[in-house]
Amino acid sequence: MNACWVLEQEPACYFKFPKPEAGGGGLWDFAATACLFNEINAVASDIYSQTLDLNRPDSTFMNHRGVLYATDRPLAKRIADLYCQLNSG
Repeated sequence: MNACWVLEQEPACYFKFPKPEAGGGGLWDFAATACLFNEINAVASDIYSQTLDLNRPDSTFMNHRGVLYATDRPLAKRIADLYCQLNSG
């Protein structure tokens, strides 16, 4: 529901950072939300601006690459760029 509330608060985003331990939401939860975002041409990606890895053979969680939902592409790019800057050194 947190990601869906983003759609009511434009411009807005919701993200979960990657983490080493399993957990943080099931693939099916993120797949359903990604479908909604894709239908209205909003952004549903991992925190690195890559396609969500929703068909993982090794896990049912999204902790490995995080998630990023945003109402528009410039906002999503800015969040992803900031994350990469903070974690590059």
